[in-house]
Amino acid sequence: MKIKKYILLFAILGLAVLAFSAISHNVSATDQHLDQDGWEFHYDSTSPAILTNVIQTGTNTEINIPVTLDGSTPLTIINSNCFHDSEGAKITKVLSMKSITFMGANSFFGCINLNSIILPDGLTFIGTESFEGCTSLTSIIIPNTVTELGYAIFYHTTALKYVTIGSEVDTIGALLFAGDTSLISINFTSLIMPLTVDSSWISGCIAPQGHAYQNSIFPIPGQLFNGLLMGSNIPEPIVPVTGTVSGTSWYVLVIALAIVGLMTYAGMRDHNFMLLSGICWSSVSYIVIIPLSMPLAMIGVVIGLLLCLWGVYKLVIA
Repeated sequence: MKIKKYILLFAILGLAVLAFSAISHNVSATDQHLDQDGWEFHYDSTSPAILTNVIQTGTNTEINIPVTLDGSTPLTIINSNCFHDSEGAKITKVLSMKSITFMGANSFFGCINLNSIILPDGLTFIGTESFEGCTSLTSIIIPNTVTELGYAIFYHTTALKYVTIGSEVDTIGALLFAGDTSLISINFTSLIMPLTVDSSWISGCIAPQGHAYQNSIFPIPGQLFNGLLMGSNIPEPIVPVTGTVSGTSWYVLVIALAIVGLMTYAGMRDHNFMLLSGICWSSVSYIVIIPLSMPLAMIGVVIGLLLCLWGVYKLVIA
């Protein structure tokens, strides 16, 4: 009798364990997602700053990675292997990912149809093998905020032709562009060379050329940079001039104009002064000054003296 009771008790406990296991397996307490533009953006509700997975729900093959997933917390991290599956292979363009600062390893691994992606200026880290096997990607610009390009990030990205490496990259890892047989051009936007460059970084590339600014310390055209033949220099960036003329410049201009006016009047009054000054004021005097009456000329002298004194005060004393 007791044996039957024990058997029944164990059976009940076993059923309870199986039921709990089934519930916990099928219902996640933390997985959440945001539906947007034909995509489901999945994240952990306890870590809404991390994009964990993306699922296509429509026919759209272009994707905008949201700035926030929960409506408040900025999305900053693409988790490792986030797009490394059959869903990632459906993506052709990443139109925006402007809030992302960190890309985990293998984040876009094997996205064979990805042909365009814009990396944001705030990006600081790109994980290993992030774009390995992206065989449709033709160009990439590494933002200036990235300091390290690690292992095999663009390994066998066989359609890749044009690369621009940001000014803050100081470390280039092994096999970075290895096997990229279409690679034509690598532009460096830094004035100084990266401190560490692995010898295998362009292994298997056919004939790419490097390009840098003329006033940088990269090797000159025709020389090698860690196995990369340097080609023609790229144009220096144009820095726009903004702002207005400074107060000091205005004061100097006022003083100069006041002195010119006083010298003109002195030249009109004293021919010898005009000659000594080395400036021929005769044409100005005959055309402009002589027709003016003496009172107007005196007013001009007074105004010139006041402007000169004011300019000196603002420039030297104030």
